[in-house]
Amino acid sequence: MPCPVGLGHGFVRQPTFTLTFTFTPPACTVPSGTGGDHMKLLFSTAPADQADRIAGTLLEERLVACVNMVAGVKSRYWWKGALEEAEETVMMMKTTDELVGPAIDKLVEVHPYEVPEAVAVEIDAGSEAYLHWIGEVTRAP
Repeated sequence: MPCPVGLGHGFVRQPTFTLTFTFTPPACTVPSGTGGDHMKLLFSTAPADQADRIAGTLLEERLVACVNMVAGVKSRYWWKGALEEAEETVMMMKTTDELVGPAIDKLVEVHPYEVPEAVAVEIDAGSEAYLHWIGEVTRAP
């Protein structure tokens, strides 16, 4: 039976093909002896007009090495029995295992929210130079 094409049958047979992609991630390491296996990524959100102040405080006290801020994030959450919505800035902060506790404490102290987000995750791997830099530029209070 010929392939149905065009007006009489109302559909056109499309050719099919498959693409296969292979991704090999770049080599990454965790430096030994530099505390690199104890690096943390600390997440928080804040009102857009407060994120710079919060980031500046944590950076000035050297509790974090870097803060990446992504503005204009729409957050939806439960608060005091009601579903709420807010536009916030997400802050991703890099620190050491030793400083994650003091960084969270300072974040909670300077944050305007009654219960601010403060979630830390382990950095499993990364550029050896970058992870070493995190350890070099941060320091215990």
